[in-house]
Amino acid sequence: MNRRRLLTFIIVLFVLAGATSAVRFLFFQSPAEQLGRMQAKLLHAVEKRDWDTIRSLLADDYTDGFGHDRDTAIKDGKDIFSAYFSLTLKTEVPLVRATDEMAFVKLKIKIEGTGTPVSQMVTTRVNSSNEPWVFHWLKKGRWPWDWKLVLLQNEYF
Repeated sequence: MNRRRLLTFIIVLFVLAGATSAVRFLFFQSPAEQLGRMQAKLLHAVEKRDWDTIRSLLADDYTDGFGHDRDTAIKDGKDIFSAYFSLTLKTEVPLVRATDEMAFVKLKIKIEGTGTPVSQMVTTRVNSSNEPWVFHWLKKGRWPWDWKLVLLQNEYF
């Protein structure tokens, strides 16, 4: 009987530890931690050319330094990144500044990949820049995953 109680006690401890971790993950992350996850999700989606995920991360009022709104950014992104057979985005340690409702992530991006001559041209152009990309995020809801990208800038382009 003691073994059974001990086993039950251990199971209850594991369940409580898991529940505590889940609550912390969902509700007690700093804005910088939340942004780190969202930024990584965005870059991973670009590498995988997962346009549905990218669309879900861009705000309805998204804009960038190239004159794109959300729809034209997705369309042009599909055109440009379809030229890659393989694609990896290498980043340096980002600078993250965040409050509860707004944030920016500043990082340098280098492209590694293979593809058509168009992809080689894009890779050369992006990799020749020493200017960081600046991602401006707004929290559009109360949940940790409600961050949306509203502006993307790079002074080089």
